[in-house]
Amino acid sequence: MNRLIAAAAALALLGACGDGNPFTTDPTDGGDGGGGGDTAGIPENISDDLDAFTYNPATDTLTITGVFLDDEASTVTYARTPSLDVPGYVAYSVQEDPLDQHVTAYAQSISSVTGAMAVSGGQFTFYNGGVGYTRSGGFDPQDVTPDTGLVTYAGDYIGITNIGSVDGTELAPVPPGTSDSIRPRQASTVTGSIFINADFIDNTVKGTVYDRVFRPSNGAAAVPLGPDGDLNLVPTEITADGTFAGDVQVAPSGDRQTVGEYGGIFGGTNSDAVAGGLYVEEHMGPGFGDEEEYGLFVLGRCGTPVGTSPLCPTVGE
Repeated sequence: MNRLIAAAAALALLGACGDGNPFTTDPTDGGDGGGGGDTAGIPENISDDLDAFTYNPATDTLTITGVFLDDEASTVTYARTPSLDVPGYVAYSVQEDPLDQHVTAYAQSISSVTGAMAVSGGQFTFYNGGVGYTRSGGFDPQDVTPDTGLVTYAGDYIGITNIGSVDGTELAPVPPGTSDSIRPRQASTVTGSIFINADFIDNTVKGTVYDRVFRPSNGAAAVPLGPDGDLNLVPTEITADGTFAGDVQVAPSGDRQTVGEYGGIFGGTNSDAVAGGLYVEEHMGPGFGDEEEYGLFVLGRCGTPVGTSPLCPTVGE
């Protein structure tokens, strides 16, 4: 769907500072070789305009169906954009000419799960975006014993907002005198850390996205969002196919507010990895307004060869 860009909020803040199943892919794909599929079955607010994707880290290629041409299901190959890389995620972008919309994308693959996200910076007051995640192979839950039922996934988080800039670092230059009314924008990002606990005894999952920092797309100073900007992933059920979906809350001054939803999928041997996404709105606190954010996480399980994040506990899983 077409969503509204938060141009006014951006100006105020910066002045102040597959196979029809998204959860399986071809068995020959996956591992650290990437993957892809369509987004049917992912919560609609999260997948939104992103209809399908394919990510191959071996060839450094990302293709996405949807997003770039609004609601049309066109498949576009994105260009590798190292200048936008963030910890844990590889950046891509696309802009066909200086007066076409610019889209920022991120992807990652760990074990047998893969995730991708693409969001345009907006143009003519509208923007498009969405998140996809997938798994190669079936669901292999963590072996349950009194010592192994509760496991942790930790690592980096990347979000893309509807707060755009007409002087973003990756935008193609427009002719002198071009009106801001027709100039495309580059989306701003949010980086952070994410910590997820999964209980395979009771089949529940919960977590939080914290240490969040807003990073304007024109290179202005980053803005730490503080503890009130934490995105708390409300406990929810792990289903029989290894997927989950639940609410996202913020709690400024202890006042819990539901601001969106999250979803994901477990994959790999003994569920040694998880991939997922989220969509939230009006969640960043004072200084912002009408803000929206898509988020992506692809994480290894602590205590396994793919769970190498320094955020993992030093003892146990």
